[in-house]
Amino acid sequence: MSPTVVIHQPDRMHNYSIIQDEQADLLAAKLASIIEAALVAPQAEGARTAALDIDATYTDFATRTPPTPNEDFLVCLWKIFAQIGGSLPHVDNQQDPLILIAKELHKLPVRIITMHTFPNKAQLWQGLEWFEAGIPQPWEARSALGERSRSELINKHALAAKLFGLGLVGLALDGMVVLRQVVEGVEIEHNGQRVVSATPTDIEHLDIKTAIAATWIQYAALPLLGYDEGDEVLDGGPLWQEARRQIMESGDHFSADELHYNRWVLWKGQFEAIADCPDVDAETRAIAYDAFTTMERLG
Repeated sequence: MSPTVVIHQPDRMHNYSIIQDEQADLLAAKLASIIEAALVAPQAEGARTAALDIDATYTDFATRTPPTPNEDFLVCLWKIFAQIGGSLPHVDNQQDPLILIAKELHKLPVRIITMHTFPNKAQLWQGLEWFEAGIPQPWEARSALGERSRSELINKHALAAKLFGLGLVGLALDGMVVLRQVVEGVEIEHNGQRVVSATPTDIEHLDIKTAIAATWIQYAALPLLGYDEGDEVLDGGPLWQEARRQIMESGDHFSADELHYNRWVLWKGQFEAIADCPDVDAETRAIAYDAFTTMERLG
């Protein structure tokens, strides 16, 4: 059976959006029904059919009066992917039907679409960003985060990481934010001053953050190793900012690859620190150790 999915109307997050409430609900329901149908069909056939139906749905809603803006369509699509992906365990290939749909979308003929955000032009269905897929920050509502919600959250991040790792979508900023908070240090108050700490126990909600960060390493380590962190949103946590400043002030010439590798070494060292910290619970230490060993194998 396909998972039961509660369809949430896409957030009206863009002031340029002209999508109507009823139209947004119709779009979400249509996309969910297409993807859910693919989960119970033979995988290759179901994925191909779903990709064609999603593409046709895009054309339908883009040519309505009023049309659905491209960003709103993509936000809605990735939110449905994330909702359904959250209900599918990320292990034992159970998310493969969703991965196959994304692969089939990637095979469709390229067409250029206009965006109201950066970049102004994008290729449908290739090289797309993971548009605001609605992966919540769990520590913002920690009291309500039960075991099921924790699993769903990790499954959502795992799906985003798999799609990024396969080059099917861009990096979800949600994932990079968690990595930055886990392995790039935190600022704490000490003797009335703000100081940078590399101590794992100074990280709030270390257990769930480590589980999510390790999921990104599990499924997307290699592309993360060479990820261009030039976007100011991804400038990094305080440990990396300080390390990069020292590198740049040293007077030595560093290539982009060398900078990426230095950041990778920092991440690896912080995962190792979590794994070795006696004040961290055993499960979190084991998760961090797995992430560290994955990174060790890559360099």
